[in-house]
Amino acid sequence: MANRRAALRWSIILIVAGLAAGLLAGCEGLAPGEVTPTPIPTAVVPTNPVFKVQRGQVAEEVRFTGRTAPVREEQLFFRMDGRVARVTIRQGDRVKQGDLLAELEIGDLLNQLAQARVNRQQIRIRLENAEAVLVEQRTQAAIALETAKLRLAQARARDPDRSVEIAAANRDKAAAALRLAQAAHNGRPFSEWSVEDAVAEQRTQSEVALETAKLRLAQARARDPDRSVAIAAANRDKAAAALRLAQAAYDIRAQRPGVAGSAEALNLEQATLNHEIARRQYEQALESKEAAKHELQILEQGVRLAELAARRPGASNLPEALNPEQATLNHEIARRQYEQALESREAAKYELQILEQGVRLAELNWGKAGSVDPALTQEVQKAQLAVERLEALAANARLVAPYDGEVVMMGVRPGQGATAYRPAISVAAPGAVEVSADVKTESLPKLGLGQTAAISLADRPGREYRGRIRQLPYPHSGGGTISEAAKEEDRATRVSIDDADEGIEKGLPVQVRVLLQQKDDVLWLPAVAVRTYQGKDFLVVQEGELQRRVPVKVGLRGEERMEIMSGVDEGQEVVGP
Repeated sequence: MANRRAALRWSIILIVAGLAAGLLAGCEGLAPGEVTPTPIPTAVVPTNPVFKVQRGQVAEEVRFTGRTAPVREEQLFFRMDGRVARVTIRQGDRVKQGDLLAELEIGDLLNQLAQARVNRQQIRIRLENAEAVLVEQRTQAAIALETAKLRLAQARARDPDRSVEIAAANRDKAAAALRLAQAAHNGRPFSEWSVEDAVAEQRTQSEVALETAKLRLAQARARDPDRSVAIAAANRDKAAAALRLAQAAYDIRAQRPGVAGSAEALNLEQATLNHEIARRQYEQALESKEAAKHELQILEQGVRLAELAARRPGASNLPEALNPEQATLNHEIARRQYEQALESREAAKYELQILEQGVRLAELNWGKAGSVDPALTQEVQKAQLAVERLEALAANARLVAPYDGEVVMMGVRPGQGATAYRPAISVAAPGAVEVSADVKTESLPKLGLGQTAAISLADRPGREYRGRIRQLPYPHSGGGTISEAAKEEDRATRVSIDDADEGIEKGLPVQVRVLLQQKDDVLWLPAVAVRTYQGKDFLVVQEGELQRRVPVKVGLRGEERMEIMSGVDEGQEVVGP
């Protein structure tokens, strides 16, 4: 190739010389006074640049331009196609997080959303009512179970044997008095009675009276007024729970006309009455508990009196005791009372069994208190999903400020058609800036996150800032799968300005250099000196008047310099293209 060019150059020189000689010969034959023609100038042969192979530093770097941009800037886009109904801001406006910026025409969708919310609310009310009823049922079952247990405990606390013993003592006392009265009535004059017999009979009656008083005191002590108070309290709480349930049902019914004569109003009235009765019964139980204290004191005094009577000598009451008719009546009463006490003791056994069965039944009712109908719960879930789906669709047709900031780009206006996932509005957060650039596709594979960069601002010549690559477009960012919409959106290369001073404005032109690798003390040539043919690198070396094509091995390739690893030596001259 070099020999051809040299031969061509010499051919041009010979042709030009021959033409010049012919013109000179023609001028010699001109007559005197004729004008001498202007000779044709010699053509200038263009020369190629010549470079010398030198030794020094070679660096591979990527250079690109961009502009300063906020560190936090977000491009907003609709997620559905449509026509813009309204835009609430202009470029340069300040916005607050959550502000509505633009919206598509979605009137029908909003109507569907409103209807879905109403439906969800209605089903939620049904579920809440069902849950309230369930809670009330469980509360009532729990109260009923506790009441049954308290009644059983109260029945077990009663001692029917005590009543039988008291009745037996009264019966024996009445029998002794009857025997004494019959003996006197059968003809034995009072004078024939020995005083000792009368005193012994009276002492027996006093002892029986003392024992009776003690038994009555023990019976009173065996009663537990706290049990009655607990039962009354349980009934009061049960009535209060029923009243709350009735009130809740009435409040729901009150939202519709005709509540005055409704079943809910009647139930509320009855529940209020039941609650008042239960409250008064509870207060009465408290009063009875207080009265039981005084009753115990009275019975204790009765025991003391009976003890005094038993210790008192003499037979002062013998005439009254010898009345046969009264003695017979007293004995009959005491006998019947004794028989009644026996019957009550027998009935108490069955009462205990009945109360035990009542506890078992209350336990079963408590266990049967189940849960809310699963179908109703599923209806609420379905209604919630319907609302969420419509809300998501409505959100797809709205642009909302993601944070407090400034609108830096506007790409929509009312009445304009909008394409899904195409950037429509950009919002920038106030504060620091960085570099945003669109790097050539062929340079992107050479870049990586975290690489250092040198940054030059157009308005600050001579000052170079340091930074790092913070963001690369897909797929060079190194992330996983990503949607097609995100691929279209994620195009910018972002470079931080680590040592930025205050006052750097947004939108300034920027030059960025990213050093990929560097070698020192290597042979190099300008990048324009290296030629390539069919994928192979070569040089045209100047050797005297001749030029020779030499294949070379190129190492590091920079934009301005290339490393020459083999093929030429330092100082050799290379002809450029």
